[in-house]
Amino acid sequence: EHMKFGDGAEDVANLFEHWKDFISMSPRDIMLIPDITAEQRRKLDKYITLFNHGLWPRVSPDIFKERFKGTLDSEGEPWTPEHDQWLLELAKLYDVNFGDPWLYISWQMQRREDDVQQRYVELVVKQRERKTQHEFAITKASRPLHMHRSFRIIPADLYIVPSEENFPLAENRFELPNAFQKYRQDDIF
Repeated sequence: EHMKFGDGAEDVANLFEHWKDFISMSPRDIMLIPDITAEQRRKLDKYITLFNHGLWPRVSPDIFKERFKGTLDSEGEPWTPEHDQWLLELAKLYDVNFGDPWLYISWQMQRREDDVQQRYVELVVKQRERKTQHEFAITKASRPLHMHRSFRIIPADLYIVPSEENFPLAENRFELPNAFQKYRQDDIF
């Protein structure tokens, strides 16, 4: 499959003695190639990246599936106490509270990413949340607020009502100050 590089393809090819020198170029190296247009630089960067990830030149769907097929060594196996301990060690190593480390942890454990993340939720997150108390309110704008800073932003009009089992609710201790009593609407809040 051709990348339709345009004029000067032979000149660029002649700049490199070996194929591995060409295909291992970084974006900075591509910027140093003389006499090519910005479009040609973008194409080189795109196709070198695709080639290095096994996605170019394009192959038939059957060859693609064959190239990337396979199962992980521990995929589908039941969790053991040793695996749980290893998961907790990797979670600490990769700091699960920063970024999205599940791909790396799952590869090391040879399990699916969602399987590893769900197991961590069962072992750590649910246990931790059961020990804390949460406040839940629905604002006048009908957008839920789960007042706990470790939760991600919730899309508008999506109601998530946590279960009492996993998220013990704090005692309702809300008191409206006297200055605001005249604005209170009992049918809203």
